[in-house]
Amino acid sequence: MSAILELKNISYHYQDASKKISILNNVDFSFEKGKFYTILGSSGSGKTTLLSLISGLDTPKSGEILYCGKNINTLGLNNFRNKNIGIVFQ
Repeated sequence: MSAILELKNISYHYQDASKKISILNNVDFSFEKGKFYTILGSSGSGKTTLLSLISGLDTPKSGEILYCGKNINTLGLNNFRNKNIGIVFQ
């Protein structure tokens, strides 16, 4: 089965007052349609950042996120989120 969602070489960081804080470094994930996935990790490990990137709420510093083989930034993010993303904040 082919992936419906792919993250390729995703990196994300933010700049603190004195240093760069890396959250995700060259991450690759592939999600297949019809399967159930769980994202687990300790506090501060990047779970919320990962979901923000997948949903287009934030942009990776490098790499690309593909939905059905197309970069999500080319799909019109509002339309993409309205049709494909549901988020329940904690």
